[in-house]
Amino acid sequence: MAKRVRIVLHQGVVRSELLNGAGIAGACQSVAQGMAAQSGTGYIVERRQLSTRTGFLVKPATEDAAHDNEQNNTLVKASRRRHRE
Repeated sequence: MAKRVRIVLHQGVVRSELLNGAGIAGACQSVAQGMAAQSGTGYIVERRQLSTRTGFLVKPATEDAAHDNEQNNTLVKASRRRHRE
């Protein structure tokens, strides 16, 4: 019979080393760049360094892209497609 193992994570370590680590940041950047590419021209990826983690933002960089996003929910649709992969 297998013994139960309980793992307790230290929040400070998880925040400082895992969420701010290069591996997680690289994976997030890859997803964000994929979303920007699927959305078409005029979308950019911006890095956000927060106090607890690193994040990436995909946003329209041009007026045409902003109008396209408002009319067609382009970024919402791109995020749905990324989740299915």
